[in-house]
Amino acid sequence: MKSYIIHFIRHGSIDETLSGKYIGTTDVPLSDKGKIELRKLDYEYRYPGCQAVFTSPLKRCTQTCKILYPEQNPLVIANLSECNFGEWEGKTANDFDCIMGGDLQNQIFATSFCAREFDIPFFGLYG
Repeated sequence: MKSYIIHFIRHGSIDETLSGKYIGTTDVPLSDKGKIELRKLDYEYRYPGCQAVFTSPLKRCTQTCKILYPEQNPLVIANLSECNFGEWEGKTANDFDCIMGGDLQNQIFATSFCAREFDIPFFGLYG
């Protein structure tokens, strides 16, 4: 039986999350900082080579693929897209504090933490 090593790599930084916004399905590009960080990490540590790359259709994910695996032609899979934060999408915890009053940040964090942990843009398949 053939076995594979699969690596999951999260996309680089985006301006929106650096400013505290909840971003899931909103299609935003990598920040300049995110592009620089990816190139630096790839230079210093070398991301693992692979036979296949799969990606979410979101810009930040496809851009990450192109930076880390420029020789690959990634397969875009819609189901790898990030979670939708609904009414929280594009807003910060402070936005909700102002609208609702009180300390809503802990509630938002507790509800969204698990979903954000699985915010996986692409992975390589090795064998």
